[in-house]
Amino acid sequence: MNPSLQPVKSQEKRYFAIIVLGMLLLLLANTITWIYLQRIRNVYEEDLRFRMQNLAKIVARQIDAMEIQTLLPGDESNPSVIYYQQLLYEIKESNRLQDIYVVSLTGDLFIDVKSDFVIGGRKGNFSPQMISQVADGKTVSTPLQSLGDQKFLSALAPLPDDAGRTAAILVIEARADFFDALDQFNRGLLLFSLLNGGVIMAVAFGLFFSLRRILRLRDRIKSQEHLVQLGEMAASVAHELRNPLGIIKGANDVIRRKYGRKDDEVFDYIPAELQRLNKLISDFLAFARTPELLTETIDLRTLLEKICFGFEHKTGIEITIRIDDDFPPIRSDAAMIEQVLLNVINNGIQAMPGGGRLTISVTKSTGQVVITIEDEGNGIPAEIKDRIFDPFFSTRETGSGLGLAISKRLLDRLNGSIRIDSISGSGSTVVITIPLVPEAGN
Repeated sequence: MNPSLQPVKSQEKRYFAIIVLGMLLLLLANTITWIYLQRIRNVYEEDLRFRMQNLAKIVARQIDAMEIQTLLPGDESNPSVIYYQQLLYEIKESNRLQDIYVVSLTGDLFIDVKSDFVIGGRKGNFSPQMISQVADGKTVSTPLQSLGDQKFLSALAPLPDDAGRTAAILVIEARADFFDALDQFNRGLLLFSLLNGGVIMAVAFGLFFSLRRILRLRDRIKSQEHLVQLGEMAASVAHELRNPLGIIKGANDVIRRKYGRKDDEVFDYIPAELQRLNKLISDFLAFARTPELLTETIDLRTLLEKICFGFEHKTGIEITIRIDDDFPPIRSDAAMIEQVLLNVINNGIQAMPGGGRLTISVTKSTGQVVITIEDEGNGIPAEIKDRIFDPFFSTRETGSGLGLAISKRLLDRLNGSIRIDSISGSGSTVVITIPLVPEAGN
């Protein structure tokens, strides 16, 4: 990894962790609140069941089941019916019940207090299991039931005859308004949590990406400042070295003419090394300079053929150029593009010391030209992949480490990009994108 990016990535991870932690705490708080509300609901429901069952048992003791057995369903003129209607009405009003009535085990209505409230379609419409439990002498209650937007709970108490057999069933029904309010609160909490979570997530991620951009811009500024310092130093060193190198070359020529022989190769070593040092100085100067953009019309096929012509003497190297014959000219800086392609192609060839194929493909995408250069070398080890564009970083003993750094800087100047995809041992693919510049007057 590029060492200059490590602090930025570390800060990004820290901010992201803070955002995730905040979201988890919000989710935990909402979950705890929901669990607490469910516990309150269960406690109140159990309490309401208990009170309803107790009330049903108390009221059942005031009704004579033997007398109920003598009544006919629907006979409202019977004095016993009128008496129990009045009794149940008073119990209903004093306890704020929704309804109270007496039915047979088969659901026939014996005594009613004229309530229009009906659960399940008709009075006495309960599950066979509940009827069976009441027939066995148990007082039971129904789960919370809904009618429209209201909730109700019913309690059923047996009315036993003298033999202890259940002769009829007393039913009391009460509204459970508290649960309506609780459900509305639950829905409100859920909606609030979703809206709150969405807003927090949007703000948090917006802040995160803004901070990320700021951190990267700050790092880029530091990197540019560092490059400027390196460039100034390189320019100064290159200028100071040029004069001594010229003197050394002149002295070598004088000594060779005076003492050398025609077949003496010793005097060729110094010029070769001087040439290498001059190339290195030229790289330093190219890196130090801020290139000026000069837009002109470029025929990419002609440019590539000219560049590749200089590498045809390389033994075992086969260069293939894939570009359409009718590929239109582009407008850009020819010198910058040539320098970039020279650096990348030279790197690809140097990555294949035993020979191999170098393939150059040119395509046109939306608003840009894409140049892909593939070699059959040994690829780039993963541990140095993030450093290949760093100035002065090189894996070759004789390399300056500026070729790819200069290429990236030139492409940045052209608003283009360069990317290298490589797996160690499987060659490398360099993808260069160059934005298209409209023709003058268009």
